[in-house]
Amino acid sequence: MRFLNAKLLLIFFLILFQFNFTYAAKNHVISELYVFSEDKNKLSKKIKKITKISKKLPKPRKLRSVIDYEFNEEFINKYIKPNSLTQFDDNLFGETETFDINNNGIIDTLIFFTNPITAYLDLNENEINEIKYVFNGLERYIYYDVNEDNDYDYLFIDYNGDGIDEEIIKKED
Repeated sequence: MRFLNAKLLLIFFLILFQFNFTYAAKNHVISELYVFSEDKNKLSKKIKKITKISKKLPKPRKLRSVIDYEFNEEFINKYIKPNSLTQFDDNLFGETETFDINNNGIIDTLIFFTNPITAYLDLNENEINEIKYVFNGLERYIYYDVNEDNDYDYLFIDYNGDGIDEEIIKKED
């Protein structure tokens, strides 16, 4: 009986730890996407600083099962998020969630909380996701579809999570 109680207590604490970790990670992901959406106008300026042209846009290189997510606190706290993005309903946590990142009442963000965490953003709210934001440890891969033809034209890679792209790759047609 004592062994059963110890097992149940251990399971309870593991679930509680997992929930707190999940809650914090999701909060950081949403904070980073919010900062990115506030700075979205910078994408058109960044395109002019292409570092490479390629026939195919690369994918993150880490193995999916060993991703350890890291967040740059200075970057994710750049803006104060609206209350609607800071208050989570415990019952709504799942592997796929939708959000209204710009807080105007229209769902514009779809996030898959799997490995790797991937978000699709429709920042101009025309029901075409022009941005794919992939979290890979501290690296960020941001795929951008300029002409909204469901084929990504640019890839912005931020290797250290500071919001400054170290590599900008244009897909050659």
